[in-house]
Amino acid sequence: MTPSIPRKLVATMLALPAGCATTVQEKAKPASWVGHEAGELIRSWGPPTASRVTPNGDTLPIWSSTRSVTRSLPSKAIRNGNADDARTYQRQTRRFWCDTTFTIDAAGRISDWRCQGNGCASG
Repeated sequence: MTPSIPRKLVATMLALPAGCATTVQEKAKPASWVGHEAGELIRSWGPPTASRVTPNGDTLPIWSSTRSVTRSLPSKAIRNGNADDARTYQRQTRRFWCDTTFTIDAAGRISDWRCQGNGCASG
């Protein structure tokens, strides 16, 4: 007799995100850096992945992170929704990314920040 997976459990597993998208940037929330000197941020986070300069002279250092999460899901449950027939599994990989950008003014202080991506936590 093959053990079956309850349908509600399969539906819940499919609805949940593929893990928590934890990044280094989440350890020190970006909003907490506003008002600090840029050097403090770089000492804490390390060198940025990239950097740009705006026309008004602000510097925009960018920290990028990516990670992938792979999980196995019952193939038949995915195809026809019948978890009782789930005997084979398929691997599903999701890629999470986050670009965290700070605005550093001419005085060298952090004045703003933003995060973009599907793996970012709110700041």
